[in-house]
Amino acid sequence: MWNGLYAIRVSSSPRTCTLGYTLRAIDNATLSVYKSNTYFILPSHCTATFGVTDGTIVGQPNVAYQIGHEVYDPPTTADCAPGRQCRRSDAALFSYDAGVSATFAKVAHAVTNSPTLYQQFPWSPAIPYTILGTGFNSTYSFLPLIKVGSVTGQTSVNSYTSFSPCVDIPLYDQSGNDTGITLKCQTTAAIPASDDDSGAPVVDSTGPDHPNGIIYAGGMLWGKNGAGVAAYTDTGQIVDDLNHYPHLVSINYSLRVW
Repeated sequence: MWNGLYAIRVSSSPRTCTLGYTLRAIDNATLSVYKSNTYFILPSHCTATFGVTDGTIVGQPNVAYQIGHEVYDPPTTADCAPGRQCRRSDAALFSYDAGVSATFAKVAHAVTNSPTLYQQFPWSPAIPYTILGTGFNSTYSFLPLIKVGSVTGQTSVNSYTSFSPCVDIPLYDQSGNDTGITLKCQTTAAIPASDDDSGAPVVDSTGPDHPNGIIYAGGMLWGKNGAGVAAYTDTGQIVDDLNHYPHLVSINYSLRVW
């Protein structure tokens, strides 16, 4: 599976979300890869309960074709405004089921505004974007910033004035009700997106050190408002949250997307 283009249906909800990055666990001492599991991320708001590890099952194209289950959903904390609960990411960790084919360090290269694979030179369906690292390269401009979602495909933003970095954002449910949860230090940008694009990789794909589809994994899209502004969490914040998964802590491993 190529991250970004697959719609994932969640067992506890009729909605769909977009398959986020695939992750591997790396030994902190030897840098060897943990062989037992390959992981992926989805927004926590796509699971049965935000901030609770409840074993939510997901499938593709529906839950009759299960591909994985939730193994860790970081709890919220009271380290924020009085009366609210907070987290630094809207991300939950899932484990791929045995026998499910997963592609590591790749993001689908889709047609603009369409969930269809791009098929012209220099890329083809057989050559998706390749992740070189996490975060954005500080040496070069990171515009355009691209997201690849299962509904609207590949969309981008090309103006610095469209960005608001490190904004605390209250999380609303699908009915528009405030959940009482605040996501801390998120980024907003005028990236076209649909509701079911939640989970879409947000990547930097420009600059002279990004030849032929080499990208940086910048973040994961999780929401949007009615004014066409989308919100995403930085990849570093996601990994920091998910590295508290007790199993990985117990064996001294940490997660990596490239």
